[in-house]
Amino acid sequence: MIFPYLIMKKYKLILLVLFIASLPLVLTSCTSVSANNTKTTDKMGAKPQDPDFITDLRIKAEEGSAKAQYNLGVMYTEGEGVIKDYKQAYMYANISSYNGSKEAIKLRELIEKELTAEQINEAQELSREWIKSHK
Repeated sequence: MIFPYLIMKKYKLILLVLFIASLPLVLTSCTSVSANNTKTTDKMGAKPQDPDFITDLRIKAEEGSAKAQYNLGVMYTEGEGVIKDYKQAYMYANISSYNGSKEAIKLRELIEKELTAEQINEAQELSREWIKSHK
């Protein structure tokens, strides 16, 4: 009767080893799925490449939505749905941070690394003009 017990113990050990070995695969796939879910979409599932999506986002940004301003900054940084433009990206990130977005501060710091001091000054001036015209 000891023999079946040893076999079961061996199988439990094998299952445990397989489970532990498969964890990195499971965790990696979960991470990639969650990373894909951070893409900018609206509640109806519209994509940033849709002209209506970009128009709606601009309207929300003009109405003072820090999240919309941040999303426009991301889109201009990545060239997603718009032509990549670091000055515009900086402007929207700067406006969003002015409106209280902490994540926009981090985005702005990343964009600064892509710009010269003169370009940063120009982007800051664009930000000031935008804020002044949208009060």
